[in-house]
Amino acid sequence: MDYFASICLFLLCFLPSNVSFSLDAILFHKKIDGLRARLDFPIIRKYMGIFMCIAYFFSGFDKLLGYNWRNGESIWKTFTLPYSNLDFNLQLEWLADYPWVMIGMGWFVILQEIFYFLINHKPLRRFWLIGIVCMHLGIALILNLYFFSAIMIILNLTTYYDFEGKLKGFQTFGKSSELKPQS
Repeated sequence: MDYFASICLFLLCFLPSNVSFSLDAILFHKKIDGLRARLDFPIIRKYMGIFMCIAYFFSGFDKLLGYNWRNGESIWKTFTLPYSNLDFNLQLEWLADYPWVMIGMGWFVILQEIFYFLINHKPLRRFWLIGIVCMHLGIALILNLYFFSAIMIILNLTTYYDFEGKLKGFQTFGKSSELKPQS
């Protein structure tokens, strides 16, 4: 978790956080627009994607080498740790009767991480991103690792979600030209 938080802080050196949805973007929109024009967001996101693919691949490969993830034991141990599941107190004892669920979850995590590079294939991107976000939401709910999950969700969404296309009207918030009716 500390490594990914440090990586996020390092990435802020190249991907400034004040160019959209910030007080700077509203108050100093002319300066910020000049900064936004000089930044090459697609190439920065490409480098982030390469880093994410490498990180997820080696994480999944490490899980594949051990037998605990393949037989569901790691999932079961995760669910039964004394400090896990404290906030929501989900009743997960019923999973002991269905070991195939934990085996499937373990293989889902392994395959999701090893084949993470498939997120670069446009038709699979939405489904892969939903799977990764759901996996990290599960980590947050079961293991109470909220900061780690938030960092990983933010990294994945920053790298692969098309904010420019979805929030086009909000990208230049504060410009007076958007308030004028178009003729």
